[in-house]
Amino acid sequence: MYDEEPLAHRVVVITETAALVGEFGTYLVRTLLSEGRLLYGSVGKTGDGRIIGRRIEKEGPTAVLLTTTAVKLHSENETRMLSVPVDDTREQTQAVMASLAKGAESLHVDLDEWLAFQEWLEGGEREVMVPFAELLARKIPPVAVRLRRDFAALLSLICAHALLHRATRDRDGYGRVVATLDDYDVVRELVVDLMGDAVSSSVSPTVRATVEAVATRMEAGAESVSVTELGQTLEVDKATASRRYRVALERGYLRNLEDKRGKPARLVLGEALPEDVPLLPTVEALRGCGVAGGGREHTHSEPPCDQPETERVCVPSPPLQHSNTATPDGQDSSDALAVERNGATPAGPPDDDPDDPWHEGSEPPREPLEFEPAEGGTPDRPAASEGAGADGEPGGNPDVEVFDL
Repeated sequence: MYDEEPLAHRVVVITETAALVGEFGTYLVRTLLSEGRLLYGSVGKTGDGRIIGRRIEKEGPTAVLLTTTAVKLHSENETRMLSVPVDDTREQTQAVMASLAKGAESLHVDLDEWLAFQEWLEGGEREVMVPFAELLARKIPPVAVRLRRDFAALLSLICAHALLHRATRDRDGYGRVVATLDDYDVVRELVVDLMGDAVSSSVSPTVRATVEAVATRMEAGAESVSVTELGQTLEVDKATASRRYRVALERGYLRNLEDKRGKPARLVLGEALPEDVPLLPTVEALRGCGVAGGGREHTHSEPPCDQPETERVCVPSPPLQHSNTATPDGQDSSDALAVERNGATPAGPPDDDPDDPWHEGSEPPREPLEFEPAEGGTPDRPAASEGAGADGEPGGNPDVEVFDL
């Protein structure tokens, strides 16, 4: 907060969330994620002892990476990020040890290719559009308020993946990178369980296995289950079993009959586990609604997908921030890296632009329009104005740096 280092286009890494002491620390993180900037009023003393007001302002956008052993973070902060649980299985532990052993053999890591790739990304088009965004929004059940933020994060991840594969992606009439269902397919595999677990539309395999282990013990005649017994059933150590049951306890799927501190837990079943209903539609479901894999060809929807055809949706490049994120002076708006969610749609390219993927088959206007003939045009298709649809090169390269607080 009081450091002179800028935060714009950087990643703040807080390796232990315990460093965020009290409500003020969590408030700072929450504000930075929501508003894309920090603005805080304080007071301080001058050299002659006078008390004066002080305004502290840090511009974003900024990404935040937190690590913690806690079961959950501040509830309001949780809705502004995706929580990725650690794989605590024996197989993963074995894989970690093998990776450490392999790293010990070769300490040198060649980063030249990655640095060159980053420079290539900075030097080209960074705006991405998702042609199936509206259809995707209709296909996700609105089961929780936090989906208002999670959906924007989903679009941001799709944009990020499309940008990484920019060399193999098409462009729209504005020169923007066109995301495909291949981009969505990769992102969906990464976050479908995380998003479903966050809104309780599904249960993670780890929590489900923990609850089923307690159920197995109770079906065998146990009145309650201890943490040690749980670990034996799951074939994990006691510390891992303890963390797992606390997650299930937090979700209400298990109950602890022991109410005295320091006494061994006595676990019993709580609320019934819900049926796993994938929150995000499959790629096949979107293709069945007329979305082509390459994002360039659009066909009319067939039953049961009788919704209007997907409109163009422009989603600038990640990381995710709100649409009211301030753009630093002198910086091109394409570098703001903010997901616009104000519903505004930029004016389309000229009607007679043959490169416009929506040139053919677009939905006609509700009322017929009449035009006066213009030079080079006809009454039903006037000539395009000179320079219409031109897109300037994005200015400036964002400074990407990782540091610890």
